[in-house]
Amino acid sequence: MITLDPELEDLATKRDLKELQPKIAENKTELIRWVVTVGLLQITVIAGLVFRLTGKI
Repeated sequence: MITLDPELEDLATKRDLKELQPKIAENKTELIRWVVTVGLLQITVIAGLVFRLTGKI
């Protein structure tokens, strides 16, 4: 019987990494969309506050 080093059991194979690539790309896209949305929301809130404080609205 072959016993493996316990540290080797946690290593990923090339197949494991290929299976993860689409999930990583999907998460990256979702994160970018979320960051852009939050940035636009912040700009809107800040602009609204500035207009409100300066009396332009």
